Parts: sequence; structure tokens; C-alpha cells
Amino acid sequence: VLHVDVEGKNDDKVLLYSFLNSYYETGLKSPLDDAILRHEDVHVKNYSKIDEIPFVFVRKRVSIVVQNGADRFLICKGAPEETLKICDRWEISGRVSDAPDEMQDKLQSKYYELSSEGYRVLGVCYRRLPERKLLYSVDDEAGMIFLGFLAFVDPPKETARESLQLLARAGIE
Repeated sequence: VLHVDVEGKNDDKVLLYSFLNSYYETGLKSPLDDAILRHEDVHVKNYSKIDEIPFVFVRKRVSIVVQNGADRFLICKGAPEETLKICDRWEISGRVSDAPDEMQDKLQSKYYELSSEGYRVLGVCYRRLPERKLLYSVDDEAGMIFLGFLAFVDPPKETARESLQLLARAGIE
């Protein structure tokens, strides 16, 4: 699992936030969640789950609300195009900046680059929550800060070799 910022640099915060999201998610878990949780042991004992905005196939993202001391965060991971839609800022090396059009282009470019290298890619974003509520909704997934990407190697299935041989024998290239 690669966990990189928008410039493609390894970023531990991307790993932490994606791990928290997968760790506390109670809905539909994917093999990607399993890969995140197995990738590296991340210390999350200081965080407690407040709420969850479950994955829905239309939104293609899942959000978790966690608290660490007095700090409360909404952390979202999902399809990059869906996470980018809800972001108006990005973070690089701990600095948060506004996301002008050229930055959106840079984010899209990094996403396409990772995809073209054969990775399955997820986007990770977050925002600090000043309000203290018990329940959160999709409406709270706005004004987010894009943090980075998770990229996964999607190995061929064990039957791929046999399938390719059958296609070749049938004269299909």
C-alpha cells in the first residue's frame, strides 16, 4: 500500500487517517480496507469513534468522525473523483492551502499517474469539526482538506494465466 501526498511523497498522516477510517468503519468493508489494516500497525488507541457516514455506491466514499482529546475530525476515503468533489483545500507537508483550479489539475494528474501505473487508487481527505454533535450526515462532507492518495497493487487472479492461454488457443489476441 502506498500512502502519498499530492506530490507523490510518502505521508504518514495519509496512512494514519486511512487506517482510522478503515479501523472504525462498521459497514461494507472491502479488500482494500483489509490491506490498509494489514499494511502497518498504526497506534489509534487515543482516538475514539463518534459517528460514521456509511459507504454508498452512489457516493463511492465512507466517512468516520473521530475524536482525539479535544480535537474532532471527519475523515473520508473513497474514489478520488468523489473525494476531490468535496474538497476546497489541500495539505502538503502539514501546510493547508486553498485549492485553485491548477491544484485540482495537479491532483487529477497524480491520480491518473498512479492509475496508469496499474494501482487501484483511493483519495483521503478530512476536516476538523468545530461543532460537537452526536450525529453527522453527508451534508457534513463539505469544505474538506484533500490529504493524499492510497495506491494498491491489484495482482492478477490465479486463473489469469489459464484464461490468457485459452484466449490465445482460440486465436484471440
